[in-house]
Amino acid sequence: MSAPQLVYDIGRPFTAHDVRKLRPCAMCNQIGYLPQMLTLEGKNYHSACIAASMSHDEILALPFDEMTKLRLNETGPELMMKMLDRTREGDQ
Repeated sequence: MSAPQLVYDIGRPFTAHDVRKLRPCAMCNQIGYLPQMLTLEGKNYHSACIAASMSHDEILALPFDEMTKLRLNETGPELMMKMLDRTREGDQ
């Protein structure tokens, strides 16, 4: 029987190399995976921590690359629609 594998969002098992990308969140101090965390002012944050602590206007003012890391279950449908509208405005 093989040992269970730790899997993150994209469905690929963690490797020893992925451990190098673990960072503490500046807000809750829990460990997160750097490519999925928001980096603001040199500090790393879980997207859930940012979504819970910022207003809709503050989230919409985030840099585009960081805003795209937020997920629907963290933002809710209303804010996600506003984020998609901002994305469409930037494409034009």
